[in-house]
Amino acid sequence: MARYTLGLDLGSNSVGWALIAQDGTLFDNRTPILAGARVFPAGVADLETGKEKARGQERREKRSQRRILYRRRMRRGALRHALADASLCPTGREDFRRWLALEPYTLRARGLDERLHPREFGRALYHLCERRGFKSNRKTESKDDNKVTKGASVLQAEIEAAGCRTLGEYCAKRLARTDHRADSDQRIRGPYTLRAMYEHEFDSLWDSQRRFHPDLLTDDLKRRAHEAIFFQRPLRFDPKTIGDCELEPCEKRCARAHSAAQRFRMLQEINHLRVMDTGGDRPLRREEREKLADALGQKKKMTFDQIRKCLGLCKDQPFNLEEQGKRDWLHGNEAQAALRQKIIRPWYESLPEETRLQVWDALADIQNEDELRRTALGPWGCSEPQADQLIKISLTTGHFSLSLKAIRKMLSFLEPSHFCDDRCLQLFPERDPEAGHVVSEAKQLAGYALLPEVQIHDRLPPAQTLFKQITNPLVRRALTETRKVVNAIVREFGKPEEIVLELARDLKHSRQQRQDIHWENRNRGKENDEIRERLQREFDIQNPSRDDIIKYRLWEECQNFCVYTGQSIPKTKLFSPDVQIEHIYPLDRSLDDSYLNKTLCYGAEVNRRKGGRTPHEAYADTPEYEQILQRAKTLPWKKRRRFEVKEVKFDEFATRQLNDTRYASRMAMQYLRSLGVPVRPVKGQTTNNLAHYWGLYGVLGTDYSKTRDDHRYHAIDAITVALTTRSHLQALARAMHSRHSRAADHKLAPPWKTFWDDAQAAVERINVSFRPTRKLAGKLHEETAYGPTEKPNNYAYRVPVERLTPAMVAGIRDPVIRGIVRERLKEHAIEEKGSGTLGKVLTEPTLTMPSGVPIKRVRIKTVEKTAIEIRRVNGQAAKFVLPGGNHHVEIFQKPDASWTGRCISRFDACWRLRKGLPVVDREDQHGKPDVPDGSKFLFSLCINDMAHLTDSKTGEVRLCRVQGISVSSPVVVLRLHSAATLEDKDARILIGPWDTLRKFRVQKVHVDLLGRTYPCHD
Repeated sequence: MARYTLGLDLGSNSVGWALIAQDGTLFDNRTPILAGARVFPAGVADLETGKEKARGQERREKRSQRRILYRRRMRRGALRHALADASLCPTGREDFRRWLALEPYTLRARGLDERLHPREFGRALYHLCERRGFKSNRKTESKDDNKVTKGASVLQAEIEAAGCRTLGEYCAKRLARTDHRADSDQRIRGPYTLRAMYEHEFDSLWDSQRRFHPDLLTDDLKRRAHEAIFFQRPLRFDPKTIGDCELEPCEKRCARAHSAAQRFRMLQEINHLRVMDTGGDRPLRREEREKLADALGQKKKMTFDQIRKCLGLCKDQPFNLEEQGKRDWLHGNEAQAALRQKIIRPWYESLPEETRLQVWDALADIQNEDELRRTALGPWGCSEPQADQLIKISLTTGHFSLSLKAIRKMLSFLEPSHFCDDRCLQLFPERDPEAGHVVSEAKQLAGYALLPEVQIHDRLPPAQTLFKQITNPLVRRALTETRKVVNAIVREFGKPEEIVLELARDLKHSRQQRQDIHWENRNRGKENDEIRERLQREFDIQNPSRDDIIKYRLWEECQNFCVYTGQSIPKTKLFSPDVQIEHIYPLDRSLDDSYLNKTLCYGAEVNRRKGGRTPHEAYADTPEYEQILQRAKTLPWKKRRRFEVKEVKFDEFATRQLNDTRYASRMAMQYLRSLGVPVRPVKGQTTNNLAHYWGLYGVLGTDYSKTRDDHRYHAIDAITVALTTRSHLQALARAMHSRHSRAADHKLAPPWKTFWDDAQAAVERINVSFRPTRKLAGKLHEETAYGPTEKPNNYAYRVPVERLTPAMVAGIRDPVIRGIVRERLKEHAIEEKGSGTLGKVLTEPTLTMPSGVPIKRVRIKTVEKTAIEIRRVNGQAAKFVLPGGNHHVEIFQKPDASWTGRCISRFDACWRLRKGLPVVDREDQHGKPDVPDGSKFLFSLCINDMAHLTDSKTGEVRLCRVQGISVSSPVVVLRLHSAATLEDKDARILIGPWDTLRKFRVQKVHVDLLGRTYPCHD
């Protein structure tokens, strides 16, 4: 077998791979390069929209809503039985309806002082069950919980100001001030109420009515009624969902709310903090760290202005985290700050250390308020006010990647009081002894290895066996598909000599970071569009290039002044040769051609004087340097600090490019190391540049620039990744420097003479492999429910008025409501066409019937041929839905040799499975009329299945994947296997009706992980 290097380009929905033979050896087909691409659905939905969510999140939310409604019905049923047993509720249907028509708010107010009939009192209790208020789980508070608490506090203040004793009495007074009951219950009582309000009213009503009905209202009935109304299940929590510690595999991860974990994170940020002085940045001194740790340890957070005041620094001395971050504070010890509040501080400070640990664990743990209250009042010796305050404490949720045991081992090395001993100086000889240790150093000092040992396997095991809890769904899906690809390569070619991998940016960032990047890119795109229009209008540049836009952005960024000379850059000179884009760090030493390394210089002599040097190297010995630093203060911090750097070494930048230290990269590297071969993660910053200068993207027929319209670019990136070495980075640096200095020779020599031809041949041989979507998981039908009408295939469904579109007005079933809506459209001069929702047009002011009843929803008529019956009442069809999606198509050959087929929805496929029938009906057991007797089953097609199509004129065979299936008009949509977007019309092939598949001689095939095709005997 050939000795080779394996290059992997891991993305959120793709794995590009490349095999580069070493020492002049060749693979079986006499080529030094083999490459391929595997495409799969990303681990989350809506990844590129900034609104990503787990793939099952929407279904879980709908299921949770159904569960809530079901439990409400169960509560009402349990209370109804309890009330009926005590003759507080009628049992007959008509009597029960009349009982529900009683005004509950009036009864709840009267019941505080007057005698109520037993059934009137039962109606008041039943109303409490229908509206029982909000009770937050202390450990799972959402952002909306705070809004609910504030709204309920306002309502409670209004109740007290009105002199009312209960919520019901307050609502009865509000109701008495209205002429009729047009408003909803929510508008009467307010949108936010708390469970405690209803429990207080329940006790008040019961105590009052028990005076009049002592024999009827027993303690047992009170217990049954109270449990039926207010019972709430404790939070379901499985300790197994907590992941294992990275450093202590037998220990679970520590909760973020734990005081020790809070201090660990706080000291970690303090030790990373650096003061940006004029002469350069410096770490905090030991006495500064001690002072800041003492102050920050007693607070939830401190702003950077407060920190400067605490340390006695000037306002013009910013911190690195202040400049590069998006916050203006540092987190403190949230747990300690909460426990040092005025009411509970004396009690907490009097506790022994062992009890304090129990308090920390309890606050960090998931438990209900009642359990915490009992513990606080009992073993801990809290008073009632102190217990109430303790319950209100709500801390950060989630867990660190480390266990409490590992945190405590490393915590002493992060403390400001820790002194560097001989062992520290031996492990880190070049570090500042006054600086605090960062986590990587504390890890080594505590006896942990930077890269933990892994067990060697012949094949990659499932990722879950090595990483018990992979919380990032993108990384989990990417590692799973990587395992399939790598194991297929190892089975075919043996283990590689080395693995080089690059992770896409999506995999390295958290969900919040990905969302922030998405919206930043959108805002940047809008700004670029505005700049493009400005350049066309004000500078008469009709087709602005990317460099033109960058130049204008830099001009605005430096406030129209040259940082080096201080001269004003006139608008008329901006796009002349006198104004040039200059790299702050020399390009041949930094390989950094990003926007953060660019600024403008006025005059060609400035660029020549600076040459391939840093600003410090070029100007440090001149009086101009201080002026340059002063002018650079107008630039963003990441640019400003580059003017102060004394020296830039190529080796340092190359090392950074050849070693990606992000968490996801380290986890992928650790996973691949289980094969027992060296693994090297590289950053993707220079991959595009190497591929561009080698001309690899030209293989796809583009203008040598990267295109994402072809899935095979993943394989090109993998080829580049496998060849990313220090020597090639040096050659790239020289080529980039020559190009920007306009030298005659700025080409990059290929790794070997026939490299471009070999790469082109490897890419042209690629058959992209897709992960098929044959699972039945997914929604079975659409959410909208349809009711039958007198005509077949005609249905009616309800729509909120704010969601109506002008085109839907003609379909309103009620002629009176249709006329009212049309009158409102005439008032606003809106025609009955278009798809935009009417929204406020129909809600401000509220539409009402002639009787004054507000119109909230309308019924719309529609025609649907694919509706599915899901409910019958008294033997009549009562509810229909539309299929949620198509699962596959089944192709048959009729006796006359023509082809026919049928489209099977996911609903029908699940119905077959439930009945014990095969999902794909090869024997035509259902006897559908669209498949005549004697037909022969040929094959089935699911989304992402692969097929060969043969051109009847040229005989050309093309590999395609199934992109879509339509049931309304039988159509199968196929795209070329390499097409990565839906915009390319040339790569789209529509086939329909069914016999068209025969004309194209469609043959279903299987494409394995390495891109080899085989006939699929379905």
